[in-house]
Amino acid sequence: MERRINWVRVVCVAGLAMAFLGIQVIFTGYAVLSPDFADVISLLIERGLVETVVALALFMAVMRGTTLRDIRVILGSIKVHIALATLFLLLGVMAGIFLQEAFKGFAQNVFDELVREAEKIQSIPAHYQALVIFGNNSRVAALSGIVSGMLAPFFFLGVLIPPTVMGMNGFVLGFAPGLVGMNLSDFLIAITPHGIFEIPALILSAAVGLKFAVSVLQACIGYVFPSPGYTGRELFLNRIKPGWYSVRLFALIIPLLVLAALVEAYVTPQIMELFGVI
Repeated sequence: MERRINWVRVVCVAGLAMAFLGIQVIFTGYAVLSPDFADVISLLIERGLVETVVALALFMAVMRGTTLRDIRVILGSIKVHIALATLFLLLGVMAGIFLQEAFKGFAQNVFDELVREAEKIQSIPAHYQALVIFGNNSRVAALSGIVSGMLAPFFFLGVLIPPTVMGMNGFVLGFAPGLVGMNLSDFLIAITPHGIFEIPALILSAAVGLKFAVSVLQACIGYVFPSPGYTGRELFLNRIKPGWYSVRLFALIIPLLVLAALVEAYVTPQIMELFGVI
């Protein structure tokens, strides 16, 4: 298993991950300045297309030289992080279920915005829907799994991103059925077809983010306070390698998100219609 750091890959992956943030800022700004519905839909499709291109480029960057053995080794090395990411998701679900009354006003405003976003997506053809969904999920995964590690030295901010992302997603899952008056069986029908791919992908990205962020923190501490017999640079590289190596798991995460987007755009609506949910 080759653990040397390829600095060209580092620059490519870091740049592509940060590109997601830039895309979000740019297109959000355009959407605010252009309230016309047709313009917003056009921007939504364009953002989905650009984010899809960035996500596929990220996949190519991490896929090069990554083997199935690498994937198995990484999965084995982040078992604890996977468990923590799952725990944060479940805590979010429980909070969404049990705190509905306390957060009803605030959550209603947030959920209304999510509904408006969903309506915009549903108003476009299925193939564009898949692009928008995949781009959006890829951005969330990159923020949770890669950008979190890059921000880790800044007041531990990076370490907080993965649990926050999982908690927020869990909160929406727990809160949504009661807010829209949907029973549990109908809600499961609406989210399970694509959720079996999307939720594991987001959990894995959060687990990678936790591993990467902790490794970056340890590397920075080692650089500033090197142990006897080691230089700061030696400790930095040794401690950051395990976290950086785990980023290769995006070679699995991105295909899962592709499947999730295709199923959500083409299969989930058919299943919901079949069971009379819509």
